[in-house]
Amino acid sequence: MQPQASCRHLKGMNRKQMRFCRRNIEQMESIRAGAQTAYGECQFQFHKRRWNCSMIDPLTKEVFGDAILREGTREAAFVHAISAAGVAYRVTRDCSKGLIEKCGCDQSVHRRRNEQFSWSGCSDNVRYGIAVSREFVDAGERGRNQSNQRRIMNLHNNNAGRQVLEANMRKECKCHGLSGSCDMKTCWESMPSFREVGTIIKDKFDGATEVAIIEADNKPTMVRKNVQFKRHTKADLVKLYSFL
Repeated sequence: MQPQASCRHLKGMNRKQMRFCRRNIEQMESIRAGAQTAYGECQFQFHKRRWNCSMIDPLTKEVFGDAILREGTREAAFVHAISAAGVAYRVTRDCSKGLIEKCGCDQSVHRRRNEQFSWSGCSDNVRYGIAVSREFVDAGERGRNQSNQRRIMNLHNNNAGRQVLEANMRKECKCHGLSGSCDMKTCWESMPSFREVGTIIKDKFDGATEVAIIEADNKPTMVRKNVQFKRHTKADLVKLYSFL
């Protein structure tokens, strides 16, 4: 099947996402699987609550009859963060497995010097996964019928979700030596489990900052609604102050 025909079978994408699909058709299965992973994690994290992501298309985040997500709520913030993280996670994992032709293991870590161990093995190329997530997932905000305030909120939360993945990369090592000794140690960088990613984003959901979008220096800027609360960072989830 030609790329254009394959992409037409994926509903809900805007023009930018369709262009990405046609150029990167071999990555679309990883993107779809990442969206499904995020959807499953959302249901797990909220399985004891009335709302549990049950009305969402996992690939496009289209909402079916769910008023909670049509507004700038913390539930909407969670969906965007977990979806962006899910796509980055699955693309990164499939790169490490050699399932995507355009990427592979992260070789840049091998250039780091360390006297205690040697970098070796296949380090997860999380920067590539994040770049794909940013290009595809964030493009979905440009073609959606929504306010500029909501777009700013969504893009912020997309990035916050990806930051959780990147900030929790870890070093894994293997010892080499006679009789179980560790005379030589090789290490590589690995992603956390997606359950851990989901749990961290859920914690951020519970502490989401309510913000307003104002004009500052001729550009829209997010500010906290209540000055008694802490300032949000790029890694925090935000929900919208409603002007209506």
